[in-house]
Amino acid sequence: MVERTPIEFANIIVETYVEDVHHLRGWFRRTLEDWNEPEFDTARWKLTTEIPHLSGSSVESSRCVVTVHCSCDDPNSWGSFPASADARQLSVWINSHRPRTGASHDLEWIPLSKGEAEGWARAVLGPDWSDSAYLVHAQRNEHGRWPVLFVVFVDRNGQPLVVPDDFEWGQAGIGSPARPIGLTTSNS
Repeated sequence: MVERTPIEFANIIVETYVEDVHHLRGWFRRTLEDWNEPEFDTARWKLTTEIPHLSGSSVESSRCVVTVHCSCDDPNSWGSFPASADARQLSVWINSHRPRTGASHDLEWIPLSKGEAEGWARAVLGPDWSDSAYLVHAQRNEHGRWPVLFVVFVDRNGQPLVVPDDFEWGQAGIGSPARPIGLTTSNS
């Protein structure tokens, strides 16, 4: 079996879920526009905004369902971003599990390969942000899930930012030790 690259996974995912992928990308863009409004209230936005998601079959295994959730956060107090940047953290959360069977509400959580997980992140973030993203969390949590979190930091105009050296990575994830790992470059 030939191993696919993350970019090949992303291309397959975009082709298969084109409307869902464009909806998620559009949600990130609209959210950045909303956050630039002078009267924007971050706390209220978090309480009233429906967080978009995408569910689909794994590229590698038809016996695996992948769910992708997106979120947007204000990381400015977690590191010394330039004040003029008004930084935003765009997050892509990826979970994978076996399909539900019968009446059971319990899910059997299973990990995706690193390449496929990155492919889902690349598909959702698109070419403008993928190469600037970081893998923050990819380990089993206390609930038995294997969430994978990719984040990209952008300025108020959506341009990628370099993460400051003093950035508190634990704030960007879910309380576990975070390890920033840049995504594979488009040329690889």
